[in-house]
Amino acid sequence: MIKKLNISTPGRGNNLLEDEASSTGGAVAVAAGSTARAAKYVKALGGYENITMYSHCATRLRYDIKDDSKVDDKALQAAGAFGVAHPSKTHVQVIVGPTVEILNNEILAGKPADAKATVK
Repeated sequence: MIKKLNISTPGRGNNLLEDEASSTGGAVAVAAGSTARAAKYVKALGGYENITMYSHCATRLRYDIKDDSKVDDKALQAAGAFGVAHPSKTHVQVIVGPTVEILNNEILAGKPADAKATVK
C-alpha cells in the first residue's frame, strides 16, 4: 500500500538525499567522523549561537534554542535527518536514528569555547 499510494515514510519519498543519490548514480555516503555533517546540522539549527542546551536520546537530538524561526527543517532533512519536531518555540527535536550519539559528539566537538550552552 505504501508504494501503491506513494505514502511518504522515513527513508523514501521526498528525501533529498535520495534525489542526490539518483542524480549522481550512487548512494551519498556520510562518514561517521565527518565534521562537515555536523556543520550542516548546526547551520540548519541556526548556528551555535541559536542553541542553548544540547541533549539527545536514543534516536533524537533534543536541543533548546533561542529562535525557532532560524531552524530550517528542509536543510536538516537534506543533511540526513528523518524528520523534525517543534514541541515548543524554544525546543526542537531532530530525528536522526541510532547514530544520534555520534552526531551529537561531532556537533559538540565543533562548539566554540565561548558558546554559552548547557550540555546534558
